Amino acid sequence: MSFSPGFSRRQFIEGVIGGAAGSWLGAALWAGGGGRHGGSVEPGDDLFAYLQRASGGFDQRIYRETIGAANEFKEGDEILGVAASDAASRERARHLLGRTRLGDLDAHPLFQDELYQHLQQNIDPEAARKTASWTLANCAASCWRSLRTKSRPSCRGSPVM
Repeated sequence: MSFSPGFSRRQFIEGVIGGAAGSWLGAALWAGGGGRHGGSVEPGDDLFAYLQRASGGFDQRIYRETIGAANEFKEGDEILGVAASDAASRERARHLLGRTRLGDLDAHPLFQDELYQHLQQNIDPEAARKTASWTLANCAASCWRSLRTKSRPSCRGSPVM
């Protein structure tokens, strides 16, 4: 199967980086409070610490909902039940994602389908190993620096232009 999304690698990378960095930068306004599922969100929490507190361990449904809540509102997310209930919930979800390590996200894929398998084949294993301890916020910052300086991103072996 060939995968051709209809846009350039540069557009794709800019979209991914923009979404990730926007999620992290928006979290700077986070002011605390309860999460979507009643678990308290502490300033040092990552997504998995929150899941432990909210549900007593990893819960795929709450994991997907929390990641979905970090996105800007889309009707499709609302239909799927993963949209944030308000701006404060969105900021808390973004805070959690910004502090979450890439290796932990890799260990818990949202979906395992043909597209996921295709994307996994294009990740540089050495880059993944080196960046596993990075947070999503670290990765976004590195990728933004790379775009500004037009150098190759050091995050995850992503293809560039």
